[in-house]
Amino acid sequence: MSKLIVFATVSVGVFAFVVVYLASPIYATSSGTNTGSIQMTQDLSNKINSKVAAKSIQNNQKIVKMLQGHINSLSSQGKDVRKLNDDLFFFKNMAKSFAFEYSSFINVLKDTKKIGFEKTRMIETKLVLNQVKQKAQNIFEYLNTVIREDLEKAV
Repeated sequence: MSKLIVFATVSVGVFAFVVVYLASPIYATSSGTNTGSIQMTQDLSNKINSKVAAKSIQNNQKIVKMLQGHINSLSSQGKDVRKLNDDLFFFKNMAKSFAFEYSSFINVLKDTKKIGFEKTRMIETKLVLNQVKQKAQNIFEYLNTVIREDLEKAV
C-alpha cells in the first residue's frame, strides 16, 4: 500500500513541477508575433509532448493496476472493498479527464504553431495548460487524501 502512495505522489508531483517549470515563459508580449515566444512554445511543446505527460498517463495506468491488485487482495481476505471500488472508478475517470485535457493542450499548441503566435492564442494555450495542471493536482490530492484513507481503513 505504501508503495502505491509513494509512487502516485512522486509521479504526479514530478509532472506538476515540470509542467509549471516548462510553462512559465509562454506569454506573448504584444498583439503581434514574438520570436522568443515562438521558440519557447516550440520547446515547451516538444518537452511536454515527448516525456512528461505521457509518463504521467502511464503512471496513472500503473496506479489503477496496483489499486486493482490491492482491492483483489483485500477482497480475497473477506474485507469490505466497496468504498475502494468506488474510489477506483472515480480515479479512472479523473485519469481519463487528465488524458483528455492533455491532448487538448497539445492540440492547442499545434494550432498555435499553424495559425500564428498572437497574444490571444498564447493566452488560450496558457488557460488550457492551467486546466492540465489543475487535473494533475486534483489527482495528487485525491490519491493522498481519499484513496490513502480508504486503503488504511480497509487494511
